[in-house]
Amino acid sequence: MDSALANEHNPLRFIAKGYLAKPVPKADLDNFALQLAKLAESSRAEAKEENAKNLVRDFLRQTFYTPQKYEVNVPDSGAIDLAIHTGQAGSTPIGVIIEAKRLANAGEMPTKGRENVKGLHELLHYYLVERAENNNSSICHLIATNGKQWWVSDQKWWHDNVWQNKPLVERWKEMRTLRRSTDTIYAEFCKPFFQANGIPPYAWAEIAAAPEQSALTALYRLLSPVHLLKLPFANDSNSLNREFYEELLYIMGLEEVADKGKKIITRVAESRRQEGSLIENIIGRFELSDYISKKEEDTESKQFDAALELVITWLNRILFLKLLEGQIIRYNPGRQNLAFLTSDVQQEYGDVNILFFGILNKKVEDRRDSQKEKYAHVPYLNSALFEPSELEINRCGIDTLRNNGAIAIHPHTVLKRQGGERKTGNILPLNYLLDFLAAYDFGAETTGDVQAQGKTLINASVLGLIFEKINGYQDGSFFTPGFITMYMCRAVLEPVAVAKLNAAFGLECSSIADLKHEINSANKAVRQKANDALNEIKLCDPAVGSGHFLVSALNEMLHIKSELSIWQHTDGKPILGHSMVVDNDELLVVREVDEQLFGYRLNEAGRPMNETDQRVQESLFEEKKRLIENCLFGVDINPKSASITR
Repeated sequence: MDSALANEHNPLRFIAKGYLAKPVPKADLDNFALQLAKLAESSRAEAKEENAKNLVRDFLRQTFYTPQKYEVNVPDSGAIDLAIHTGQAGSTPIGVIIEAKRLANAGEMPTKGRENVKGLHELLHYYLVERAENNNSSICHLIATNGKQWWVSDQKWWHDNVWQNKPLVERWKEMRTLRRSTDTIYAEFCKPFFQANGIPPYAWAEIAAAPEQSALTALYRLLSPVHLLKLPFANDSNSLNREFYEELLYIMGLEEVADKGKKIITRVAESRRQEGSLIENIIGRFELSDYISKKEEDTESKQFDAALELVITWLNRILFLKLLEGQIIRYNPGRQNLAFLTSDVQQEYGDVNILFFGILNKKVEDRRDSQKEKYAHVPYLNSALFEPSELEINRCGIDTLRNNGAIAIHPHTVLKRQGGERKTGNILPLNYLLDFLAAYDFGAETTGDVQAQGKTLINASVLGLIFEKINGYQDGSFFTPGFITMYMCRAVLEPVAVAKLNAAFGLECSSIADLKHEINSANKAVRQKANDALNEIKLCDPAVGSGHFLVSALNEMLHIKSELSIWQHTDGKPILGHSMVVDNDELLVVREVDEQLFGYRLNEAGRPMNETDQRVQESLFEEKKRLIENCLFGVDINPKSASITR
């Protein structure tokens, strides 16, 4: 496939940016590449069109569209060459219309610069057959292909320009009533239509003998059900990962139970408690130190509340550090030895305590010599997250816990043996926690990289949801899904931003799009004035919970700046060639020249790959810091919620 595709037809331009951020499993990509090579090799010039159909059908069945999930075949009507149905039965609606051409029939295959040919005319006719005669409103994409070349168009243009054009549809129906031949319809109806209305936007891909990985992953996404059938590419990016949540609760010594119509979190029943679980380990320390006086009423409840507060504090830090570790490894591809939260490195709870208070909250030059080399790649974090809490100072630090009293592995654990079967038996508590976390991917969520290991992704928003649930263990918790916070923030912030900028520039615009035409973003003084006006916005969440709403607000404010082309570096120079978008409640930076997602990488010397990457990363950091410190506020009746948000 040509890696220098014109951006107008670049497949990445048409794929949801949130889907581009999702990693591609290497095993799936390898199979896709293998089947693609077979298709290219089998697509001979002398082959008949029926053979071309079968080759494309088999390729689709052996990659994404297995018979167990989707029907891919010639529809019973026989009018369409090939179709991908939305389900596994032929009776389910057609979601993708495919016009297959033999390789030698170049004159009928639409290509870049020569689109208004028979293959396109056939797609228009088939589209109207499905919409007008078969009453099918489930069409998502239309494709023309000869096996080596792929022309892919989204149905939206066809809906707006064909189906919504009622006189056009009636004229086509009349030709069908008069039993005009398809060749007549192509010549007298379809070809003039495209001459008058233009060619629909389309993605173009051509298979090369040895495609580069970036081109291969682009075609993989383009032909996937997520894109072609417009499937959700993930449950909400902030939805609960049930397996992760339940095993984490198990390691903590907690469980979720139903109580009067709501789910609450409680200490595991006495008969199933394990001394090695975090809660029981802490309560054991309390009993030794008589932290909660046995004379007090409700001693067990007080012990549990205090133990849970400590567990939340410690796991807040550990899970934050897993995200940090994931980023460090992502910025340094191939250097898995940079992982520092593994059972090999953290062998005792005392090692974790040193990490908290001897590494993360100390400048590199102030660390003990024995730790400088071991943690040379771990930065100093000037964060209240690594300040000892009152409970830790007065009663119980993580270093007082004992890594013994082996804990039984959860029956549905994510941990696997060499052969792939689930682990069973007992394991040391700290080893269990760290091995469990190592079985998930905390670093690839917004990179779109090829994922060598089939690890499930866990992002910061999922962790926020989990801690919000645990924090509200007595009352149940209510977590606002990402698609709602994203919508709310856009609905609230756009009009506020418009009002602020109208006041600053003496305008009367009604939308961000109108402002974009009125504000001269090429002028440094104008950009700064616009930034100053937006930086005056104050937003407060009065029940902040995990801070999810504030993160969505931060993303939206950055997106607005990008939309207005006023995103700039600290030196006042604009950030050119990059834009920020919010998709699936994630902030993504897109490189406009090729629609690739921005990825920050370091070279072998530990420096940015190029100056542009450095400037983009620096400006993102400074913008986020400025908005977080000056514009975004949150309060909560529960002080632990504020801590989680922070």
